Amino acid sequence: MLRTALTIVLAMFAVTEATASTWAYVQQTPGKAFPTIHVYSDNGTQWDRVGQLDAGLEFNIDARGRCEADANTQNDSSLVVKSGEQEVATANLSINEGNRSYGPDHGQGWRSLSFKGHYVKPRPSMSPVDMCNTWAATTADATPDPFKRRQEMLAEGFSRDLDNAYTARFWLSCKRKDAAGFIHVSFAEQTTTVRAKVVCHGNPDALNVPEPAPPPAHRQKVEQGIQEMRVWVNPAKDANFTGFCPTKLHFGGEIDYLLPPSGNTVNLSYHYFAKIGTRVIKSEKFTTVFSASGKRNLHSWPLTFPLAPEGPSYQAPSPANQPDVFSGYVALEFVGAVQIHANLKPAPFKVTCIKEAAVAVPLGGAGQVAAPSKPVEIFKPEPAAKLLPDLVISVVGPSDNASTLRVRIENRGDGPAGAFNVKLFRGGRAPPVGTSAGPIAAHGIQDIIVHSPTPLTGLREVQLRADDPNRITETNETNNSYRYHLTYAWPSK
Repeated sequence: MLRTALTIVLAMFAVTEATASTWAYVQQTPGKAFPTIHVYSDNGTQWDRVGQLDAGLEFNIDARGRCEADANTQNDSSLVVKSGEQEVATANLSINEGNRSYGPDHGQGWRSLSFKGHYVKPRPSMSPVDMCNTWAATTADATPDPFKRRQEMLAEGFSRDLDNAYTARFWLSCKRKDAAGFIHVSFAEQTTTVRAKVVCHGNPDALNVPEPAPPPAHRQKVEQGIQEMRVWVNPAKDANFTGFCPTKLHFGGEIDYLLPPSGNTVNLSYHYFAKIGTRVIKSEKFTTVFSASGKRNLHSWPLTFPLAPEGPSYQAPSPANQPDVFSGYVALEFVGAVQIHANLKPAPFKVTCIKEAAVAVPLGGAGQVAAPSKPVEIFKPEPAAKLLPDLVISVVGPSDNASTLRVRIENRGDGPAGAFNVKLFRGGRAPPVGTSAGPIAAHGIQDIIVHSPTPLTGLREVQLRADDPNRITETNETNNSYRYHLTYAWPSK
């Protein structure tokens, strides 16, 4: 692709526009190795990280071009590899400003360049880790025994070529002076896609991972004791956390208990325990009281990562340029004799504690790039998202007189809501009326009485709006309003 010739003013010379005869071509070197991304499985259950980050990525690119007649190549020519808009690597072109062409045989032959850059995720939106897991699942699902085939692929490893992973752009800059002393500057550029190789390295431990048990069959509640039980991470998105540490995971759970015919209260005592590799971390004892048959939420247990550097939680840190990864599950251990009629659903989790790290780019001659003026960051995680509330008016009904309404407000978000205002709109020219509400904890409920300065009799409809004016940032700002049709009679005094 030729770019419109540009003109620049140089000292005492007049400038004219160059003719569009400068050209440039670029391609990925045939037969040479693709830039390679290495993905590893640490525990044999799935691929979970990109490795060999300090080695960076190596590119093999050919370029050639020629300037217009009587023009010479310039040092501001460039060959850059990008992922989207992010620069990955820059080649050292070793331009000779006395030449008209770039490449042998007056630009008719290719000049091959090998150069390195730091690791940047390729252009597709899916990460290399997800690519390995998806490729394996897709292949395994087409076999008679998907679990066994996926185990074999995890153990043996495999590789795939990735089209359009990066782009390479060759920019050829030229300059000439004509007989009248005019300076002409012209440019040409071409872009090509670059293929990469993703190597999903095998882990022989995958062959030792047992097949997950099938879900338990539905049970009829006929015997006293635990009918159903499960453990979870709250909020669920934290079950696969990647970011800077320290951080806390909060575990909770639910038990469905059937009391004996006598109906006596049952005090159910238990510990949480986290299984991380060969280590087991146990919580303090908790007790949940069942005064009636049914489901009860269990106590919350926080676990801080990275794990303590001593005692039963010890885990040696990984090298400085690699994240610390903690992968396992949390289950329950009951205190005393407990009748259990269900399988526990444990809570799997994975915490990746990222570190600040940098890689050095090699210095030197042709085919190598100069070291950057500052370290190249490997990890740039997004800051942890703030938990936000979501205020919703869920129920409106008559109160004890014609000038008041009972209003229930729910906070359906994962974050608390501070104090806010609820406004009543009566239609027409009547000004809105405000009532104070809040604070409300995450997933909490608050009932308030909204007062009108005049009776609401005779009105067909009123509107109520939580957080008016809008002072609280919520996950959903469009569900604060409630239209109430006045179809109920107020209680007589």
